[in-house]
Amino acid sequence: ILPPAIVLITTAWALTSPEGISALSVRGPHGFFEAFYALSSTSLNNGSAFAGLAADTPFYLILTSIAMYLGRLLPIAVTFALAGTLVGKRRVALTAGTLDTDSLAFGLWFAFVIVMLGALNFVPALTLGPIVEHMNLFVSH
Repeated sequence: ILPPAIVLITTAWALTSPEGISALSVRGPHGFFEAFYALSSTSLNNGSAFAGLAADTPFYLILTSIAMYLGRLLPIAVTFALAGTLVGKRRVALTAGTLDTDSLAFGLWFAFVIVMLGALNFVPALTLGPIVEHMNLFVSH
């Protein structure tokens, strides 16, 4: 939940500040997706941005640096903290109530939950960007 929250919070920050809005090439759904893509890519992936976004402004340089730092460092720190707590735990005997984590059913449910969490976090934002922009092609002005 932490990486998507960082993406959505920094995107909201970019789209509510005058410096962030002025760096967009166009307003509306495409402008929203320019900022969203730049911050999600910086935080979660390789750091690319759309050509129309003026990502070389001080505002976006600082904001994408913050997004990169938080989006990459915090999940690593949380993972290490979780691993540190698991090291000290003792093993317990298996009982009828033990969740079997090495079965295919557990793996499928685990993958399903991860996909659903990702979809619930990003599908609304994706809907506001490219899908709305595409629908605007059919609206007469």
